[in-house]
Amino acid sequence: PQQPQQPAKPPEADPASWATYTAPDGREYYHNRVLNVTTYDKPECLGGKPKPAEPECKWKEYQSSDGRTYYSDGKESRWIIPDELKAFR
Repeated sequence: PQQPQQPAKPPEADPASWATYTAPDGREYYHNRVLNVTTYDKPECLGGKPKPAEPECKWKEYQSSDGRTYYSDGKESRWIIPDELKAFR
């Protein structure tokens, strides 16, 4: 009987997709040849630390029934975009 095959790892999680290089300034960087992505952040599949999730902004954008844009944080609503949401974007 055949054994079930392991599902293929996505390219960003497959160590075989990554190559390590050294920049002229001595820093290591990583290139994923499948995705054609280059980064100085060591990929998790090569032992790098996961990136912390970005904090979510409490303000969200909505449309009123007449089509106007407004912003709300669940407690307060505004017609003008809050500075916190501007900075978050």
